[in-house]
This record gives sequence, structure tokens and C-alpha cells, in this order.
Amino acid sequence: FNGSTNIFTPANLPGSTSTQQSQAANLYADVTGRVSGITQQVVLNEANHQYGISAPIDRDHMRELGMFVQDQWRISPSLTATLGFRLEKQFAFVNQDSLYSQVSYAGLFGVSGVGNLFQPGTLTGSAPVYTQINGNPYEPPLFPAPSVGLAWQLPSKEGFLGAITGHHSGAAVLRGGYAISTVREGMNVYQSLFAQNQGITLDASTSPTTFPANFGPGGSVNFNDSVLPSRISSLPTTPSYPIAAAFTNSVNGFDPHLKIGYVQSWNLSYQRELDRNTVLELRYNGNHGTDLWRQIGLNEVNIFENGFLSEFQIAQNNLAIARGGNITNATTNNYGNQGLAGQKNIPIIQTAIGNTTDTTTATNLMLGAAGTVANSIATNAARMASLTAAGYPSNFFVVNPTIAGGGSYVLTNAGSSYYNAGIVEVRRRLSSGVQLQASYTWAKALANGSANSSSDFSTPTTLRNRNLDKIPELFDIRNAIKINGIYELPFGPGRRFNSSNVVARKIIEGWQIAGVARLQSGTPLFQIGRAH
Repeated sequence: FNGSTNIFTPANLPGSTSTQQSQAANLYADVTGRVSGITQQVVLNEANHQYGISAPIDRDHMRELGMFVQDQWRISPSLTATLGFRLEKQFAFVNQDSLYSQVSYAGLFGVSGVGNLFQPGTLTGSAPVYTQINGNPYEPPLFPAPSVGLAWQLPSKEGFLGAITGHHSGAAVLRGGYAISTVREGMNVYQSLFAQNQGITLDASTSPTTFPANFGPGGSVNFNDSVLPSRISSLPTTPSYPIAAAFTNSVNGFDPHLKIGYVQSWNLSYQRELDRNTVLELRYNGNHGTDLWRQIGLNEVNIFENGFLSEFQIAQNNLAIARGGNITNATTNNYGNQGLAGQKNIPIIQTAIGNTTDTTTATNLMLGAAGTVANSIATNAARMASLTAAGYPSNFFVVNPTIAGGGSYVLTNAGSSYYNAGIVEVRRRLSSGVQLQASYTWAKALANGSANSSSDFSTPTTLRNRNLDKIPELFDIRNAIKINGIYELPFGPGRRFNSSNVVARKIIEGWQIAGVARLQSGTPLFQIGRAH
């Protein structure tokens, strides 16, 4: 069989279903070696900057400089301060062989203009284009990172206070500290972002439906053919900048004011001697990740300022009326104005979809999924063309409609993290053959943004309220008990049991039993679903 002839028909396979006919056709194609399509791409060569079939070679670097000084100052016999200061300079990412393309910050907001989120009809920008990478898309400033620590031996006291301070000098110590540390991001952050832009690769795939002139009719190509179809010769040999962004492309770039992310950490501890070999320590540890890098999507679908939500609710009411007052009674899928009492017109939905009986839309109306219906219009080029032809603005739903089928993403300092922990620990140094360490930690770790990602990609639930994403981190462990210890067996010289036989003594001496135990609560399990 080929593009015009198909032997797998109901007439040739009586009693078969369409699924079975399709399965038979696919099996026949596999057995005979039929090729249904060829997936291929060409890559920009670093030597001549021309497209070809070769392994991609990408040369990048990023420089970082740091200067650090630290000093310890004994303010008094019982009080010691440790002071430090680090000056950090992180330079911008550099693509050495200039293979990547970039999109300007203004291009990320497209025709709406910079910062004009959720403002349908405001068209102060222009359509995004890709240009060859040139210069630095951001330039992090110098970053100062101080640190300070204090240790105070509490003066000994008698009576009740003595239980806290101890009855001799050095029995109890109070410590505290604060420090700022910068976050060094991995190269994958930059490479994964730039690699999504157009220019470094070019799709050369072909099939009888997408490029019939190159491929030929369906069923006409076999694996054993001496030459397989290709359209590489019809593709450009080099990228021609600026490259216009297509509807299904994505544009990716940096906030030009991007700074180094950093973590502030602080701690306070109280250590009390229980006996000459054992101490009890109570600690509080905390840290806060600030200005952490986070790649977010700007094309959040708008259903509020454009009036879509109100029309969606009208369509819901229309459908409920058409279904006899019960929207779950699927007797009809018509959600338009049929002239029934209480029904109203829905010009946005009807114009975009082209009818008022779409089954998927009717299902989403029943489920109350307004965002899903809006997204099905915003990311469909034909539906958006119908809307704009009727006079609706191109940014009716998203800030950058030129690439609504792909997306617009910017790397910003929108991430943050939070950690707080209380710790109780008992330590016994090795004495009388026993060493022991046991602790209990009660902690909470929250993050707003990427908690565990090498690319920092974590688009918010909604740009309207990013605090909705302040949730437990994937490695959040609320309770943990840890115990480890060593017990030296009492055999050998100076121990309870010894032997006068040299050989036996060498065999039994020096043995230890060591153990480690950890008991902890589980990490978070997030379930995503819809409640009805």
C-alpha cells in the first residue's frame, strides 16, 4: 500500500475495527521496512558557522574572582570574636564560539512592551527576534559577603544558675554567628537557556505529510533504498540574523539586572558540660536564600482583565440551560445562545473556536476549567487568527502572543529559600572504651522557586501571587534522630580480659563494635489534582 492505495480496509478485512486495520498496516510497514518519516536536524559547526550533520561542539566559560580576609579577636579571656569578609565578582557567561542566539529583554515581552503583563490592548513593544549572541546579556555587580562569630564562656555560678552556667569556668559556652555566602550556578543554567533559542540547530525532518515534495507519497520509501529522502539541500547553510520567532518557538533570556544569588545563615548554640567526657548542646540553625536564580514563564494566560472569565461563566450557564438545568447531564454539547430563556451571546469563545458545540470545550465548561479553555485558544494559531481578525488585540490572552505556542522565559532573581532547625545533641568522647553521639533535629525547609534543579527552571503557579509557591522543599525532613557510637571490646593489654599468650593476645586485642542508626520522617509527596 502507498499514499493512494490501502489494502487494509473493511472490505479486505471484514469484521475488523479501524484500530485493528491501523495495527495491521503498521505491522505490515514494520515487516516490509517501510519508512513513515525521518527525524533529523543539522547543527551549526563552530569552525565555519555552517549547518551540517555533525556532533555539536559548544565552548563556553565563566570567570569568577574572590578575595577573603579573616581574623580572630580575643576580646576578653571568656569572649572571642571571629570576623571575616569576602568580596565576590562573578562575570557573565561567555559563549566562546558564538553559536548561540539571544533575545533582548524587550523581546521577551514582545508586542506588549516591557512589564506590561495582563494588559490586553497595550501594544508598545515589537515582535521578538533572535540575534547572534554579542556582549553580555547581564553583568552581576561586586558582591560583599561578611561573616561574624562570637563564643562566650559563661561565668560559673552556684545554686540554680549553676545548673545553666556550670560550677567551674568553661563548663558552658554560648556561641552565635552570621554569614553571607554566594551561590555559584552551574553551566547547565546558561546552556539549557540559550540552547532553546533558534539558530544553533535547524530541523531537517521530513515525512509524506509535512514535506511530500521531498519525501514522496506514503509507503514509497523503504529502509533498503540506496538513498533516503532528505531536505537538507533546501535548507539555508548559515543562520540569517535576525531570525523571526515562529508561533511554536520559545524565547529565552536574562533579566539585565541579574545579580548573584546568596544565602544568609545564622546560628545560636548553648553547650553544657555534663561530665568530663560528655556535653549537651542545644542549637538553632537558620538560613535564607535571597535573590536566587529562577527561570519563569511570562506567557501566563489571562482570564481576568480581558473579560474572558465572565464569558466563560455565561457559556457555563448556557450549557446548563441546554442540558435541562443540570450541566453534568451530557445530553447536548451546545454552549451557545440558542434563544433559550437565560442564555446570552459568547462572542469571544464562539469567534475563536468557530462553533458552540466543541466537545472538549463543553467538558471543560462542566469542569469549571476556565484557564484550560483560554489556553486552548491562546496557544492555537488558527483560533487566535480568528480573534484578531474580529478586532480583538493579539495580546488578548498572553503578553507575548508571537510565540504563544512555545513560550517566553526569563532568568531572574525571583527565587528564595527558608530553613529553620532546632537541634538537641549529646556527645561523649571516647572514654572507658565508649564513644557516643546522638541528636534529634526538628526542622522545616521551604522554597519559593526551584528547589532541586540544575537549570533553575521553576515557573510560578501564577505571576499574580508568587507566594503561592512558597512550599516545603523536596528534601524537607521535619524530624530526624541520628545515633552513632563505638564500643571497644575489653580484650587486650590494659583491658579487663587479657591473655599471656602473645599470639592469642594479638588476635583478640584492638577490636571495636561501631554502629550508626538514623530514624527520620519522610520527604514531601505533592499530589496535583482537581477537586469537584
